[in-house]
Amino acid sequence: MLKKILIVLAVLVLLIVGVMAALPSEFAVRSALDVEADQAQVLAHVSDLATWPEWTIWNEANPKLAGIEYSFSENTAGPGAWMAWKHESGDGKLTITRIDPTRGVFYRMDFAGFPPSEGQVGIIQKEKGPLTLSFSLKGEIPFFFRPFRSAMEAEMGREFDRCLANLEKRFGTGD
Repeated sequence: MLKKILIVLAVLVLLIVGVMAALPSEFAVRSALDVEADQAQVLAHVSDLATWPEWTIWNEANPKLAGIEYSFSENTAGPGAWMAWKHESGDGKLTITRIDPTRGVFYRMDFAGFPPSEGQVGIIQKEKGPLTLSFSLKGEIPFFFRPFRSAMEAEMGREFDRCLANLEKRFGTGD
């Protein structure tokens, strides 16, 4: 009887692992917003990591994030600039990898326990019409987090939407 139970448990474990292996191993999140704003002003602001606490939502009154500690590279703007954080929920580091005046700020994010991710704060001026702001991140998901990919993408999308809304409040002209 014990042997049958162990066989059934082994089959269930293999089935679960097989299903998890078939799940996507990457995530991608992108939020976008059209806003009447000056591209150069937004780019200058977003290119300086010292300003990120002003417009990203992770510094808003949130009991889950109380006690987050930031540190910055000596030069906080431009390629190579970085900001790091320490918190009980996990430590991480974000580094600007490239700035393109017509496309925005590109970055790499290293978050404890996850492979590095690549992202962009897009700042794209349409030929006619508003500026398109976007916030995106993509990367690999550790094996045991794969079942939670959709929920993670949805939550990050909501957070990115709020960050972009903060940029719109700061720079939108409302024309």
